[in-house]
Amino acid sequence: MRRCLHPSLVKRTIYHDPERDEWRLGRPADAEIMAAWTRDGEGRTDRPEEREFTITVEGVFRHIAAVTVSSHEYKDYLHVAKVGEGWFIVHALWELREGEMSP
Repeated sequence: MRRCLHPSLVKRTIYHDPERDEWRLGRPADAEIMAAWTRDGEGRTDRPEEREFTITVEGVFRHIAAVTVSSHEYKDYLHVAKVGEGWFIVHALWELREGEMSP
C-alpha cells in the first residue's frame, strides 16, 4: 500500500448527515492511516467475489491522471501523479456502493 500512496495523500468520503439532512465531507485519511489499515487487514475478505475490482484510467495528461476504481463495496475516484520515477495516489474520493443510484 505504501508504495502507491504519495505522502501527502488526502482520502475522504461524502456522507449524508441525517441530523442536518445534508451531504457532508467526511474526515480525511492520510497515507499513514491507509498503510496502517492495510497492515491491520482492514477490508480483507475470504470471499472471492468480494475481492474483484475494476480499474479504469479515465485520462492521462503528462504527469497527472484520473482513475476510477470499482470494488464490491466501494467506488473510488483517484487523482494520481507521476513524481520522480513512479505514479502515486494523491487524492481519493470514495463512497459506498450499497444502494448505488447509477453505474
